[in-house]
Amino acid sequence: LNDFYGDSEVRIEIGYEILTYEQPEVRFSDEIYIKGGTFEREIPIFDNLKILSTTLEYYWENPGSSKESTTRLALAPWVVKELGLRFNPSEFIYLDKSGDMAVLNINTKGDTFSNYRDLIYLRKDLFDILGKKLGIKPVKHVAGERRYAKTENLGSYHRFEAIS
Repeated sequence: LNDFYGDSEVRIEIGYEILTYEQPEVRFSDEIYIKGGTFEREIPIFDNLKILSTTLEYYWENPGSSKESTTRLALAPWVVKELGLRFNPSEFIYLDKSGDMAVLNINTKGDTFSNYRDLIYLRKDLFDILGKKLGIKPVKHVAGERRYAKTENLGSYHRFEAIS
């Protein structure tokens, strides 16, 4: 979902339905290859969901020094507008109408063998207000890769992705 900016749609599996069907018996040379009868099968149900990106990547580069450049996750402008938030650029924080911190932004970098984490958390009460106001629900997206442990697949990676 990180590739979706603005309004986009994604097709996801939202559940299953049971389909009952009749399978005729299939024979070749008096040998049964497919048993006949009544069978049930789970069939996935798909739906197109409208995706509203809630974050964007903020990048600022100091023309005088690359060491003073920064990249952070930031709230999408439509979220800031809908919730009436204010942004304090000197501390890179969002404030609600009462002046309380609205977002927790975590930006940690590990060594070359660790994961890089850039996370942004919107306060739950504001998250709930946004959902009720626009009639939207959150979508969980998990993606990653795993190295195979088997010796015949050294150097091979398995990528996985789940949207729910």
